[in-house]
Amino acid sequence: MTEEEKAKYYKDVLQDVLPVGIENMGNTCYLNSTLQMMKKIPELRKAIDEHKPMAKSPRDNLISEMRVQFRNMDTMGKATQPLMLLQAFFGLFPMFAERTKDGRAFQQQDADECFQMMLQEMRVVLRSAEADEEPMIQLESEVVESDVVRRLFEIKMQVQFQNLENPTDKNLAPSESQNKLGCIIADQDPPINYINQGIAASLLAQVEKQSTLTGMNALFEKKMRMENLPPYLMVQKIRFVWKEADVNTGTEGRKAKIFKKVLFPIILDANEFLTSELQEKLVANRKAEIEQELKAKDAEKEKYENFKAQYADKDMDTFKIHQLFKKQCEEDKVKEIDSKLWASMDDAKCTGKYRLCGVITHKGRSSESGHYISWIHHKGEEWVKFDDDEVTKVKEEEITALHG
Repeated sequence: MTEEEKAKYYKDVLQDVLPVGIENMGNTCYLNSTLQMMKKIPELRKAIDEHKPMAKSPRDNLISEMRVQFRNMDTMGKATQPLMLLQAFFGLFPMFAERTKDGRAFQQQDADECFQMMLQEMRVVLRSAEADEEPMIQLESEVVESDVVRRLFEIKMQVQFQNLENPTDKNLAPSESQNKLGCIIADQDPPINYINQGIAASLLAQVEKQSTLTGMNALFEKKMRMENLPPYLMVQKIRFVWKEADVNTGTEGRKAKIFKKVLFPIILDANEFLTSELQEKLVANRKAEIEQELKAKDAEKEKYENFKAQYADKDMDTFKIHQLFKKQCEEDKVKEIDSKLWASMDDAKCTGKYRLCGVITHKGRSSESGHYISWIHHKGEEWVKFDDDEVTKVKEEEITALHG
């Protein structure tokens, strides 16, 4: 069979096809990782497939080439060369086309910067007819823009300022919007060891601003809290920081990488980052979730007894029966994880908990060098590692080991 026939066989007959990779065209691993992540998001992929440009533009050209690239990856059965897509990408973002000093390859770029800039441009052209669809759990209903990127990723932040010298001097500022949460991991006391600690630190800052009470400048604490829960929550560990030049050692100013280990869970509970109003809206759902988990444990015992009854008239020891039951439970767990992970957000069941579905990592000491790899959920507790054109299956425990 040809590669294309094999791909069709695995997809149609075996119902489990390993996705294909993307060839590195010379330090383009940052883009490959970004594309693999975007391809996995069903709503974003659907918007790209259905996009009909009103007029030819660099943005529309990029979306068109992404659509062709993704379809080729689905049908060709082998790693693809993104030549036309790369040309469209550089046409829209010429700053990414910079080459290394020897001219043999493109300069390594930052994957997060690539991801965010692509979303920013895609937001302009990717529109959806589902304008009346509620995009996220939020404080109050509003007219929803037919903006796919906004519906999937936008976080609205409540901003509160508190004068550090005058407790009565505080006010709410206009809400701010962003596509991701930051996770600060440098120079914190106490040190940041877990991702939720780093996120909490990023939502607090000290700024100097004019007091609305006195009209004088003062030092304020800026506290931000999420007013909504987007379907997809992006978190960036801020590993690259700017180091000023040091005349004593003769080192130039540069981006330095922080190698500190910061643990992250498969399930991230965002409740502590929410406004008190939004937390209140989720109380009933969170309580119902706990009750459901307790019922599930009781139901499993009954399920096992019913399972054993099937083998009552057969000569089979208890251990083997239990092994068969365990296998069935594992299959049911895979279906449950997949159905919940990639289903549309259900406002009636939302609890503020997010399940991890993708990670982009960087190997190396500098943002201008090194190598990017994406790790994306496949099914159940199986994940796929995308190292450019090399694609391999990995277990979930290998994902949580990527903390450093």
